[in-house]
Amino acid sequence: MKASHPLYLLILSAAALLASCGSSSSGNTKNSTQTQVISVSSVSIASDTVSGDFSITTDDGTVTQEGSIYTISSAGTYTVKGKATGMIYVNAGDEDAVEIDLEGASLSYGKNSPIFVANADEVKIKAKKGTENFITDTRAEQTTEDDSQGPGAIYAKADLKLVGQGSLTVTGTYNNGVHTSKDLKIKNQTLTVIAPNNAIKGNDSIEVTSGTITAISSAGDALKTTSTDLSSSSKQRGTVTVSGGTLNLFAGCDGIDAAYNIEITNGVDEDDPSVTTIPTINILTNKFSSYSDSSVLSAESTSSSSLIKTYDLAGPGGRGGGPGGGMVPGGDTKNTDKAEDSAKGLKAANGIYISGGVTAIQAYDDGIHANSGDAFESGSTGVGAIEISGGQTTVSASDDGVHADGTLSIKDGSLTIADSHEGIEAKNIAISGGTTVAYASDDAANASSSINVSGGYLFACVPANGDTDGIDSNGTYKQTGGTVITCGPNNMNSASLDVDDSVNVSGGTFVAFGYMNNLSTSLTKSTKSGSYGNKAYTLKFASGSVQTETLYSGYSSLTAYSELGSLSSIS
Repeated sequence: MKASHPLYLLILSAAALLASCGSSSSGNTKNSTQTQVISVSSVSIASDTVSGDFSITTDDGTVTQEGSIYTISSAGTYTVKGKATGMIYVNAGDEDAVEIDLEGASLSYGKNSPIFVANADEVKIKAKKGTENFITDTRAEQTTEDDSQGPGAIYAKADLKLVGQGSLTVTGTYNNGVHTSKDLKIKNQTLTVIAPNNAIKGNDSIEVTSGTITAISSAGDALKTTSTDLSSSSKQRGTVTVSGGTLNLFAGCDGIDAAYNIEITNGVDEDDPSVTTIPTINILTNKFSSYSDSSVLSAESTSSSSLIKTYDLAGPGGRGGGPGGGMVPGGDTKNTDKAEDSAKGLKAANGIYISGGVTAIQAYDDGIHANSGDAFESGSTGVGAIEISGGQTTVSASDDGVHADGTLSIKDGSLTIADSHEGIEAKNIAISGGTTVAYASDDAANASSSINVSGGYLFACVPANGDTDGIDSNGTYKQTGGTVITCGPNNMNSASLDVDDSVNVSGGTFVAFGYMNNLSTSLTKSTKSGSYGNKAYTLKFASGSVQTETLYSGYSSLTAYSELGSLSSIS
């Protein structure tokens, strides 16, 4: 990876959400008034302009020099300035806290990790305000295991904190960029990390509370944890937590790969508790990242999107959204247009919990994926849970938009799947609140066991032609409240609602565009024939109205069951 490689940052706001930029599929026209191209800025990664003699000074610690090796052997604060080829080697006591203050420093090394922490309780690397700092690993890419070599440009066998209001650019050429075998915390810092394997790796945990983080992995994960045991205080290891800051993640493989959980939540500013921090996370994986190595693209097309499209959240009816264009709808439900290896946006071995933040994902695989069945060192087993209880999440995925091996619970917040093979998929799907919009080329909502809707808004849409279903449950479908709008094919082989077992709709509003079997329900039924699609509709009932998202084109009928009474008009 060359330091001059351009970085395409995603400029997103609360009203501008990431969607696929693939061409629209035949017979399924987009509403062009809904689609706009957001600003994509091309900037260069900061160039190393640090000059001057290199020095490490301390008032309360111990540092020695032997050739180009600077050894820190006790607790204290160490100030680093200037430019050199060499290595900072930390070998302090088990209880020692070491702070390394970078004040315009550039350190490169080609024989080991430029910063190697062999022993300490905690190491804090602070980029001082107003300074630019560079840590560069110039070793050849790793081809064999060698325990004497640090596996990252910054490597620590201790808890590691990256802080400060200055900037730090870390370039790894050997393996990882920043890597600690313990806990990793990032606060305030403007951090850019480039690596052939994992950009940022904290074996035990990663926690981001603020700052601007750009993580670029050409053939690995952008953020990664690996431990699954319990800490001495019985805390489960392996979680990635993001509660503030801006993260731009470019990954050849997964954007965030957590050995246990991923937690995205709004936080509280540590310096001003009255301020709520809302994280912004932008993820591009595999062929959608300009930085992916040819080795991870060998099994698929290497052409990458040059523009990122979006759907205006303030579109018709206040929700907007619109058909994605990147997938080929209809006919063949086998998906071949996805990464050969894992290239998911968010991936966890146990659970993914989103209660805040603004997250935008473009993944050449599943957008969000939680596994079940993995046995952890702690003795527990992965449950494959995904819970969305807040925040604003948008996904464009070449495979599933959101996939939970166990239960997918949507309680609040906004989830938009602008493009996918299957939209939302899980063993059990439970929707009690929030706004969920899913466009898919196969089933838009699919459950192997049950789908239960008790509140919220669900819009599930697949094209009007093809062997696909808007909503498909291999078990049961139950609705006691909320609003469900589903769009499916016009033939009996597929449907807007396909359920293998029982269907129970006793409350709320259920609307189907396309073929629909009769429901046994006490709700008022309305049917209208005609041609529907390529727009969003306002459905007016006797005692209220329902707003749809933008439909694909070509649906030949509409069927509605609603506690709002009969359907009086469509506009």
